[in-house]
Amino acid sequence: MYYYTNGMRFRHKELCCCGGGGETIKKIRPADKQKSHYPHTYKLEIEGMTCSNCSTRIENAFNTREGFYARADSGKQIVTLHTKHPLTESEAREIVKKAGYRVTSFRTIT
Repeated sequence: MYYYTNGMRFRHKELCCCGGGGETIKKIRPADKQKSHYPHTYKLEIEGMTCSNCSTRIENAFNTREGFYARADSGKQIVTLHTKHPLTESEAREIVKKAGYRVTSFRTIT
């Protein structure tokens, strides 16, 4: 399975701690940590998210953006995404793709 990040192609094991040196990626927290400020919630199933570094990469892809609060579970391969503004499926897919993964399911919760 191949993933793309920063325009480069990697096999999963080259990209993540499962085979890429074992470095831990620093988590980026959202600027606003109050979940009640995020009226929109989505569940995304992510292909290729297999470890804590994968989860952190995807969380960081969202949490570095204004108005997003993401929590990823690599065991279930699910991201719970809270947003201050509505999000389209194509926007979510593009953010995840840039992080090197693929959305297999996108559901609106609220």
